[in-house]
Amino acid sequence: MAVLTSVDSWLDVRLVHFIMACVLIEALVLTAWLWRTGRRALAPAWLATLASGFCLMGALAAALDQGGFWPAWLAAAGAAHLLDLWLRVPLRRARDFR
Repeated sequence: MAVLTSVDSWLDVRLVHFIMACVLIEALVLTAWLWRTGRRALAPAWLATLASGFCLMGALAAALDQGGFWPAWLAAAGAAHLLDLWLRVPLRRARDFR
């Protein structure tokens, strides 16, 4: 019986790509549902949250594939996370913490 010696043997980059495709489908379905139900104002916050997770999975896929683009994916995840925070935290609440 072989011993698992690397991450690639139990977590293949194809699995990460499959999950990324599922997240894209989720984003499309969620956007369509929010649009149809009249909750369009909620779409940017949800999409920013999904984008942050999507970019983190992109960084994981790049690292597993030993590609050099993982820092760009991490930077994009950080930017999406900051956008998510900016959309979710009202400015008046941020002013109260000063």
